[in-house]
Amino acid sequence: MVQVLIILAFFAARLQEVFPSTTGESGTGVARLGHEQPDAVHPWWGSVLPFLSLLVMWTAFHVFTLRAGASIDRTGRLAPLNRAHALMTTLRISVLIVLFASVLWPSIAWADRVRAVVGDVVLFDELVIASPVLLMLILTWWSVEPLERRVHDALFLRHADAGLTLHPPQSRASWVWTQVRHQMLLVLIPICSVLAWGETTELLPRWFHSGEDAWWVEGLHWAGILVVLLLTPLFLRLVWSTVPLGDGELRDQILRTCRAYRIRVVGPLVWRTHGTLINAAILGMFFPFRYLLLSDALLERLPREQLEVVLAHEVAHVRKRHMLWTGAAVFATILATGYGTEVAIQLVPIPELIAHLASIGGAITSVFLGFLVFGFVSRRFEWDADAFAVAHMSRSAPDASAPARITPTAVDAAVATLQSVADLNAIPVAKFSYRHGSIAQRQKRVAQLLGAPVDHLPIARQVLFLKAAAATLLVLAMIPIATSFLWDVLQGGGAP
Repeated sequence: MVQVLIILAFFAARLQEVFPSTTGESGTGVARLGHEQPDAVHPWWGSVLPFLSLLVMWTAFHVFTLRAGASIDRTGRLAPLNRAHALMTTLRISVLIVLFASVLWPSIAWADRVRAVVGDVVLFDELVIASPVLLMLILTWWSVEPLERRVHDALFLRHADAGLTLHPPQSRASWVWTQVRHQMLLVLIPICSVLAWGETTELLPRWFHSGEDAWWVEGLHWAGILVVLLLTPLFLRLVWSTVPLGDGELRDQILRTCRAYRIRVVGPLVWRTHGTLINAAILGMFFPFRYLLLSDALLERLPREQLEVVLAHEVAHVRKRHMLWTGAAVFATILATGYGTEVAIQLVPIPELIAHLASIGGAITSVFLGFLVFGFVSRRFEWDADAFAVAHMSRSAPDASAPARITPTAVDAAVATLQSVADLNAIPVAKFSYRHGSIAQRQKRVAQLLGAPVDHLPIARQVLFLKAAAATLLVLAMIPIATSFLWDVLQGGGAP
C-alpha cells in the first residue's frame, strides 16, 4: 500500500502532462471555466489545504496511538495495534484524496501554486507537490512506533527464552528510517530517477539549440528509463544494507534451487533488518543487476524446509515475470481509460465546462481502475507463486508420485511456512493485505491444491488469461503513442 500511495502521489504531481485537458490551456483548470486571471480567484486557504489536512489527520492519529498504547499496557492485547494500522491506512488514503482534489479543483490548483513559488525545477516541484503524502507516511510511522516497540519487546523475551538470536532494540528515529529505507525508497528511487531524467531530456534541445520536437529526444528519454530500471536494484541493495551469505550448505542449497529454474542472481545476500523483517526478495529483472535478498530474521528463525518454500516463491515471481506483467496491466488500464475518455470528449459535442469535468472524472477513474487492477493482479500472482512453491516441494518430496502431483508433505510445508511468516511478523492470519490477500486465504488455496497435477494447476489458467488480457490492452493503448512517435521521427527526418 505504501508503494501504491507514493506512485499515485507523483502521478498527481504530473497529472497535467498525463491528461492535459484536465487542467486547461494555461496550466490550470480555471482557464477552462472562463477566468482570465486564475490567481484572482484562488482563495488563500488553497495554499495550505493539503498541509492543513495532513496536520489535522496526523494529530488525531497521534492521539489515538497514545490511547492505544495505554490500552495495550493495561490489557496486554494487540487489538489496539491492529486498529491503529487500519486507521493509519485510512488516513494515508485520505491525504492522497485531498492531494488529488487540490490538484484537480480549479480554485485550488495546488500544482500550479507550488510551481509558481519554487519554479519548474527538475524533480523538486514534484517532490513538493507530493510531499503531503510522503510526510503522512513518515509521521504515522513515528506515531505508531511505540506500539510496534511493545510487540518487539514481547518477542524479544520470547526469543530469549527460546535461545534464538537477539537483536538490540532500535531507537524511534532508527526504526522510522528503517521503514523509509525498506518501503518508501523502494519506489522513490526509481520514480525520482525517471522523473529527473525525463525533465532533463526536455531541456536538452534547448541546450543543444535543437527543436523541442527533435525525434532523438524521445528515444533518449526511453533509453534513460531503461538504464534507471536496470540500475535501481543496485541502488536498493546498497540502501538496504546487504552482505553476501557465507559459504556453506545453505548457500549451496539456495544456488541449486536457482540453477534448477535457470534463474541467475547475484548473491544470496543477507538483508540486515535488525531482526525486524521475515522476508525475502529478488530485485531486478536482468542479471547481473538481479539480487537475491534473504532477511537476517528469515535465516535465523525459519527451518530449512520452510526457507526452501520461501525461496521457491520468490523464484516463481522472477521466472513468471510477475512484476513485469503487473506493471503492464496497471499501465495499460490507466492509458486505455485515459485515452478513451479523451477521445470521447473530442467526439461528443458537449459544452466546455462539461468537457472539463468529464476530463477530471476520466483522470480519477483511470487512476482508480489502475489501483483496483494492481491489487487484483498482485493477489493472483501471489497465489501463483504459492502454487509454484508447492509444486517445487512436491517434485522433491519423499511421497512424490509419477506423474507428479501435489503431495501432502508439500502442502503441509507451505501452510506451515505461511503460518510462521504470520506469527514471526505478528500478523493476524485473517488480516487482509491489498497486494497479498490474507494469510488464511492463501493457506486455504494451498490446501486445495492437494492431488492436483504439478504441471496443470488451476491458478495457471487464470494467470495466462490475465497476461493475455494485459498484453492486448497494452497494445491497444500504445497505438496512439507509437503513432505519434513515428510521426515525430518522420517529421524530424524530413526536416532540412
